[in-house]
Amino acid sequence: MTSASETPIKKTAPRIMMLGIIVIIGVGLWSGAWMYGRTVVANQMDQQLAQMAENNLQVTYRERTISGYPFRYEVRCENVELINASGQLIQLGKGRGVALVYNPWHVIVEIDGPLTVQNAEDSSTGAWISGSWELAQTSIRLGNDGLRQLDVVVSKPAFQAANLEAPADVRSDELTLHMRKVPETDADLDLYVSTKQLSGQLLPDTLPLFDTVFQLRIANGFQLIEGGSVADLPRLEDGSIPFQLSRVSLADGDSSQISVSGEMRLHRNGTLSGDLELEILGLDQISSLVEQHAPEAASVPAILKGASDALGTAETAENGVEIVRLPITLKNGNARIGFLPLGRLPVISIPGL
Repeated sequence: MTSASETPIKKTAPRIMMLGIIVIIGVGLWSGAWMYGRTVVANQMDQQLAQMAENNLQVTYRERTISGYPFRYEVRCENVELINASGQLIQLGKGRGVALVYNPWHVIVEIDGPLTVQNAEDSSTGAWISGSWELAQTSIRLGNDGLRQLDVVVSKPAFQAANLEAPADVRSDELTLHMRKVPETDADLDLYVSTKQLSGQLLPDTLPLFDTVFQLRIANGFQLIEGGSVADLPRLEDGSIPFQLSRVSLADGDSSQISVSGEMRLHRNGTLSGDLELEILGLDQISSLVEQHAPEAASVPAILKGASDALGTAETAENGVEIVRLPITLKNGNARIGFLPLGRLPVISIPGL
């Protein structure tokens, strides 16, 4: 005769066994799905690298491993190297990329230094750009048609340039880079680059540390990120490439800032044309810096102030600092305010221009 105490055990055992079977089946299915996804990740990487190679951007690495089971994919590559269409060899350290299984469209990448840039065909000349950093992280957002947004944050970057008339050493507390498709067009490129507390070997120690911003929009420009060429960008009737200079600024805190914005064109000969607005915040503070560090140009702030009275506008910001705005005309690299010449911008050399 079966005792009452044995009855619950007999009833519970099949349930536990069934639960165990379900767990084993679930783990097996998940493991199979993860392994399949691992193959997809590897194939997608190979396809992207092949597409880049077709567009004259070769990316290689010494070794690749894909791990992260069970909830993510982590790709590690050793000794990452790139060779672009100009024949420049870009060498980096280890690369690590992580994407969660349930959100594979968002990839976080970390790149180790050091960075070197040299001639791919003649390494005897040595690196003409080298760099290092504490941490470099990249956020990559993908869509059904490929890359949609790229965000880079670099902590404590330091770059050195050789083979110049004078060696250059540039450092910053932080460097950020943002590139994305413009939602309204799905083909235009928004590019944003900024630095915090920028300093350099060629700058006087007494000069304040500056924050810089460079932002522009290029029509049909996102194909450049996907490996396209400048030669494929839309052009105006005169053969120039139009783009919007959203902002270029140089700031010393909240007390002084110089910024430029406007519509521009890049000509085939590398010169720039366009109509810009120059905005100066804290002209008095800037005048003091110019007198101290560039006495040969000490008269320029006064000239700008006089030009603003005749051609521009002036107002006072909320912090009491005066803001001066002036129109600047660029024609084939020559800059002027009204009839007052400001100088000539250097020629830009870009392959495919």
